[in-house]
Amino acid sequence: MKPKSLGTFEFGYSAFEVYVREGDGAEFMLLSSEQTKNNRTPAKITIGLDVSWPEIFGSLLHEALEALLTIDRCRFRDTMRYYNDHASYVFMFNHDILTNVCECASDGIMTVLPKLKRAWAEHKHKKSK
Repeated sequence: MKPKSLGTFEFGYSAFEVYVREGDGAEFMLLSSEQTKNNRTPAKITIGLDVSWPEIFGSLLHEALEALLTIDRCRFRDTMRYYNDHASYVFMFNHDILTNVCECASDGIMTVLPKLKRAWAEHKHKKSK
């Protein structure tokens, strides 16, 4: 299954397009200003459906928070390594930023959850045949 869009969802001050795909894990990708000049969606979140529902929910929460913190310029590399090691990121923010990012993430999560749960159930049903 190639990645399938569930739609674009408001995550507070940002709008993210959410995709599902086969496999596990999840990722977000920020788009360049050139890619977004005709559209205000700054990021895509993609979630693998071949895991349990709690893992899918956790992946959505993780990627939404990480994307929002990155947009807010709160994500940094802790070393000068330039390879894609996700363990090399650190986040620095105060309590007000945490509150804001959590509120923004919850806006999007609450609206995407029904479609995500339906996509997960349909995927599980197709795989069981």
